[in-house]
Amino acid sequence: MRLSGLWWTLGVLWLAWVSYASLVPAPPGAGLLNDKLQHVLVYASLGFWFGCLVQPWRHGYLVAVLALWGGALELLQGMGGIRHAEGLDALCNACGALLGVAVTHTPCGRMLHRVEQGLRWLL
Repeated sequence: MRLSGLWWTLGVLWLAWVSYASLVPAPPGAGLLNDKLQHVLVYASLGFWFGCLVQPWRHGYLVAVLALWGGALELLQGMGGIRHAEGLDALCNACGALLGVAVTHTPCGRMLHRVEQGLRWLL
């Protein structure tokens, strides 16, 4: 992909935002959805985004990294004294990452390629 640098940058910014929102006392958007559903959807979006960027043989590693990242954030929440760590949240993060990566094995997994094709006149 010609815009892979852009796609990676956007993904890292999204991951940074998720990390920030996981550690602040009152995260933006809290209460809009069921807490566990929110964890699944956020990590599914991360799994999908990065799953579109890495080779399929690396998808298992990607799920593991995102699950560990989500688990680490949960532990950090518990250390902060303002929010508490929940094992179920960490499990929802891991399930979301797995779900998002799984979707990349459908035609949706070519989304970024299609966006680049649509923008080829700009490139």
